[in-house]
Amino acid sequence: MSQNTAYKVISAVRATNFIPMVTKWGSEYKDPGSKPLINLSQGSPGEQPHPSLIERLSKVVQSPVAQQGDTTISGGSDSAAYGNVRGDVAMRIALVGEMKYVYGGKDKLDVDVQVEDIALTAGCNAAFMAAVMVVAERGDEVILPVYFNNEMTLRILGIEPVGLPVSAESGFLPSVEQGESLINPRTKAIVLVSPNNPSGITYPTSTIRAFADLAVKHKIALIIDETYRDFVTPGPPHDLFTPKDNWSWRSNVIHLFSFSKSYRVPGHRLGALVADKSVVDEVKKICPARPLQLALAPLLPSLRQDLAEQSAKFSKRHQVFRDTLKGSEWEIGASGAYFAILKHPFKGVSNVEISRRLASECGVVVSCHLLKLFGSKLGWVGTASHGIRSFE
Repeated sequence: MSQNTAYKVISAVRATNFIPMVTKWGSEYKDPGSKPLINLSQGSPGEQPHPSLIERLSKVVQSPVAQQGDTTISGGSDSAAYGNVRGDVAMRIALVGEMKYVYGGKDKLDVDVQVEDIALTAGCNAAFMAAVMVVAERGDEVILPVYFNNEMTLRILGIEPVGLPVSAESGFLPSVEQGESLINPRTKAIVLVSPNNPSGITYPTSTIRAFADLAVKHKIALIIDETYRDFVTPGPPHDLFTPKDNWSWRSNVIHLFSFSKSYRVPGHRLGALVADKSVVDEVKKICPARPLQLALAPLLPSLRQDLAEQSAKFSKRHQVFRDTLKGSEWEIGASGAYFAILKHPFKGVSNVEISRRLASECGVVVSCHLLKLFGSKLGWVGTASHGIRSFE
């Protein structure tokens, strides 16, 4: 990369993801008139937020004076002012309620999460960066199966990402035994993303629990990103937050969440980090943007039905995707939540070349970053199911 500055641009910040590259390939597509470009490369919501959320957002950004007399907005909150660096209290209380609902399930299991355990962040990527900066420093290692943004963040921080390869043969589930073999004195954390980006696989409770036990055994952190938890079959994603004998999730678990996908608001940049208070105290450096907090806090329970409908809609999209590829030479390795990964049939052709030609010649943009951390020589490409909405 050419550089015109008199000062040095540190090479670590040049770490980037594949999205700008595949977007460029999509811009080279020459036939958008008869066959519009279909972008399946990024897990971005394809629809507007729920109408009730749009309405509240329009209200909370008004001045406190304009809000007077509106009983749906308490206290005439100024969304343009600085707020609590942990996140607004009302929003954190609301998130506690949602976590008890999600992880308690229909049996209403005890869920031990308190307001003091939560910090709100400028999106989930900021939550991940904050979590890693608390537990690791330059020269340390973090084990992760796959997620390009996590790898990029680690490299920027000078922390070595250690790939934990998964395979089609293993159902794209990470091996606890293989993970343990990668642990050494420099290892500070294991990262899981479930449902996974980019495979879409939801890790079973037994797998998540086994990695949690591994973290306890080796006195390292388990960072688990559950951004896509609302797009899977109803039921608690796991039982880590349920109190048990000789188990306290706060000793090793750092939970991450994003409001971007569930509530279709990625541009508002709001995420969450849930951990022991000692960790939360260290990440409360910059207050997250306030408008979405003020708008969402009272609405979360009322949006549960919308989340269920979105989950059902995504299930239908995956069925459309499977039906469309049936009988072709493309193999669906895994699918779920926002994502699917496919094996292409072209021997001797790299996944990068396949992705480039699909975008520039066929008008279908897919991701091409899977080989490195999947540890496979096969030609897998990734898709995001939001782009399938036009076929419903």
